Amino acid sequence: MRPLVSLLLFAVISGESARATEQWIRLTTPHFEMLTTAGEKKGREGILYFETVRQFFIDGGFASNVPAKRVRIVAFRDDKEFRPYAPNEVAAAFYASGADNDYIVLSQIGFEYYPVAVHEYTHLVFRHSSTNLPVWLNEGMAELFSTLRPNGKKVAVGDIIRGRLMEARQNRLIDLDTLLAVTRDSKLYNERSHAGMFYAESWALTHMLFLSAEYRPHFQVFWKAVTSGQVCAAALQQAFGRSVADTQRDLERYIENGPTRNLLASVQLDKSAEDPDVQPMSAWDADLALAEIMASSLRQAETGRKLLERLMSEQPQRPEAPAILAELALREGHRDEAIRFFAKAAELGAINPEMYFRYAMLLWNRSGDGDEAMIKALRKAVELKPDYTEARVRLGFALMDRGDYKQALGELKQVRGVKPDDAFSYFHAVAYANYRLGKEADARSALEEAKKWAKQPSDRLAAEQLSGALDSQHSESSGAASEPMPTVAQTGTAETVTAPSRLPSMAGTLDMLECGGESARLAIVANGRTVWFLVDDPGSVRMTNTGTGAVDFTCGKQAARPVVIEYRDHPDSETKTIGVVRGIEFQ
Repeated sequence: MRPLVSLLLFAVISGESARATEQWIRLTTPHFEMLTTAGEKKGREGILYFETVRQFFIDGGFASNVPAKRVRIVAFRDDKEFRPYAPNEVAAAFYASGADNDYIVLSQIGFEYYPVAVHEYTHLVFRHSSTNLPVWLNEGMAELFSTLRPNGKKVAVGDIIRGRLMEARQNRLIDLDTLLAVTRDSKLYNERSHAGMFYAESWALTHMLFLSAEYRPHFQVFWKAVTSGQVCAAALQQAFGRSVADTQRDLERYIENGPTRNLLASVQLDKSAEDPDVQPMSAWDADLALAEIMASSLRQAETGRKLLERLMSEQPQRPEAPAILAELALREGHRDEAIRFFAKAAELGAINPEMYFRYAMLLWNRSGDGDEAMIKALRKAVELKPDYTEARVRLGFALMDRGDYKQALGELKQVRGVKPDDAFSYFHAVAYANYRLGKEADARSALEEAKKWAKQPSDRLAAEQLSGALDSQHSESSGAASEPMPTVAQTGTAETVTAPSRLPSMAGTLDMLECGGESARLAIVANGRTVWFLVDDPGSVRMTNTGTGAVDFTCGKQAARPVVIEYRDHPDSETKTIGVVRGIEFQ
């Protein structure tokens, strides 16, 4: 087999790709896109199967948010065509996460090739649904649903997986308390000598809970309890009235007696799902899909790169190849190369909002929030996907850092469904923007909401400081925002007036510079308390009134010199900082 693999891989590298001998067609339904060389009849059979599986997930209440974007299925005519792209020499199907697409790749279309693909599709659905399952249940459900098969006008699920049952019968079961506590770092999940039994018992336990006469009537109660974060032991007791020890004894009997039950469920598909659009596919587009699959693999990344470079030279007006090359460079840690390819894809009119967001975050890490190209990329992301919460929040923060509070507030007000971990930063930003615009009532309202989400001391301190600023603003004026007075900076013997600061600031005395990696933490003592700031890029920190024109910081304890820190408001619970330093004025 190895000489054949090497020969076919050489053919791809040297230019003799799929276009040379194979005719690809594209079948499209509302939720899937199938690219295949197996012909239209087989293609229709395969895409209908996956639409049925997807509908089963929805009807059964197992997915609150199946992938919105079409999942791509690449199905070859035979194993000879498939083998050059497989992750190993024994795989018959696999899942690949490309730069722009999620792929399910099949060596052939047929029910004997679906179980692995459906196993991976199950994981994909759970990820998109943000369903936080314990590892045993995640793998157990994927194994259970891998048996889905049409049965007349219904679908059957729960056929016995003989290999799993044999493994469970021939070996001592894992203690159920241990199984329920397995994480992705556990030996039971990762080591070959343990993983077989872990999968077998996870499948058997899931099969019993989902299909046995004693447990099935209450499975949905168990599912809702676990997916809401309840520990498994409590969920078992709540849903089934069974302790972990009781469930272990039931499982031992279930495996010994031989589970034979399966479930027949009705699945009603939309007509559009049953009648795919069928079109011939160009060789260039087929090669692009294959290149994206290879680029997602560590083993075949270099082969994918060569094919992408060739495709880019053949059709330099298309944005897809540079976009995938950017993702490959990013994964390999070549950030400048990734930025160049992202910029090229954007210039050519790429339409993937996630690509623009990743491009923007690279620019932010390099240049800070004021980078014009970053703001442009974020605007494009939310233009292409108006409900892209993460991109719109970041756009609002970037506009604030540039001092454009009106536009920032306009973006932030369009955000819906902020994640709990981001809630304090979001509401604090809304409050601060309103404060700078002189909208005291709106600022106080948003600040009160921010306080509800304050979890860290730095959060509470930031909220107190903004509250104090609002009190001062109220007492000094009728509500209009007042700009800070210009400051005088020394440059040699000449005095220059700097522009008013548009960022929040804090006065105190230098205390500590804690270094580590590419960033550092700077501490000052303000009002008797130590406050930490992140220094993400020392070269971007503006220093004024230094006296000598330059200050050399050394890591460790600092001389207690009075300073005013100007910072980008961005509390971070991980680093315990309240913002990112953008300026230091020495007093």
